[in-house]
Amino acid sequence: MITFRPNITGNEFKQEVLEKESHEKAETEKAHLAVAYNAFQVAEQHLSLEEYDEAIKKFKEALEYLPNDSEVKAVLYYNIGNTYYKKYMWAEAESAYEKSIEILGNKKWTNTLGYAYHNRAMIFYLTGEPQNALKDWTKVVNILQELGDRPGEGTAFYFIGYVYSSQGKYIEALDHFQKALKIFQKVRDRNFEGLTLFGIGAVYDGLGKYAEALDYNQKAKKLFKKVGGRKFEILALNMAGFVHYHSREYTEAMDCYQKALKILQEVGDRPGEGFTLSFIGVTYYSLGKYTEALDYHQKALKILQEVGFRPTVGEILYNIGTLYHKQGKYPEALSKYEEALKIHQEVGNRPMEGVTLFNIATILEKDGKIKEAVELLEKVLEIDRETQNPNLASDTAYLEGLKKRLKE
Repeated sequence: MITFRPNITGNEFKQEVLEKESHEKAETEKAHLAVAYNAFQVAEQHLSLEEYDEAIKKFKEALEYLPNDSEVKAVLYYNIGNTYYKKYMWAEAESAYEKSIEILGNKKWTNTLGYAYHNRAMIFYLTGEPQNALKDWTKVVNILQELGDRPGEGTAFYFIGYVYSSQGKYIEALDHFQKALKIFQKVRDRNFEGLTLFGIGAVYDGLGKYAEALDYNQKAKKLFKKVGGRKFEILALNMAGFVHYHSREYTEAMDCYQKALKILQEVGDRPGEGFTLSFIGVTYYSLGKYTEALDYHQKALKILQEVGFRPTVGEILYNIGTLYHKQGKYPEALSKYEEALKIHQEVGNRPMEGVTLFNIATILEKDGKIKEAVELLEKVLEIDRETQNPNLASDTAYLEGLKKRLKE
């Protein structure tokens, strides 16, 4: 689930920021602060109606009445960033968060500074800059630990774990997920507790410990079912679909994903819709229904390219490649694998880089290009060792077989 820290509200803006800054100001400056506050309130009204362009316009209008080093100005930039975030306008959102950070970084640490780093880290991760995301989330941990914001600290630990998991650094991922889980259980944040249980399950899945993975996924599923609500209903359905899928209960998995998809389309959650379409595509692939699988993957690809979710785009391109590969359409498969590989390497997704290289090598072998296949498989084994891939032994045997053919 993609999440970010929400806007500073009008009451918070007035009580925690505006009143503090107006205390020792001259009358003219106080008047300017009052105008800024009124514009802020109008922007909030536009936000409540999802009129994002109008909200941004009013937030920017408020900026004109504030001094450059004002903490109030930093809060406005933060809210502007959040509004661009909702429009998936990543560059504009990142720029606004950067301005907020520039102002607040020279002052005593505040929660807003931590949240600005957090939201910028989300953008870095979604647009394929995981190392910058990790740097920002590490700053979030330091800031929010200092301020005693335990839920925020736990959220940062969770996302650090999520990035490490996507990179195949499972030991580091598990360490951060466990830290996050401890915090979420203590503060009774059932939302992130469930997500973290699922994240731990994904780590065990990556390590080939499927019984442990299934156990944690079941725990997450039960928790989301207890919490209730529309958002948690979607999570519970997708979680249940995941559990059914890994138990090879594909019909049951499909039923869960389709129910989740219907709700996501009703509430207009485009990224969630894209993810769930891809889950359905994977399930059709496992059922041997390749035409349907391709259709759903292409729908998912279109949405996630539109919103700019680079890591997931790479995974879907890989899935499309496997569909063509399975049907013997090797030129088409190779083209998609190469597109996917470029993204995997850009975003640091080592497990997916390894499996994509492996599949490319098998196509090269079929084309009689044994030497090129061997060179790729050497890289695959390097990644297998790095990520503790359970397929290391079988990949090694495949490579040794090709090497023998080269000597014949």
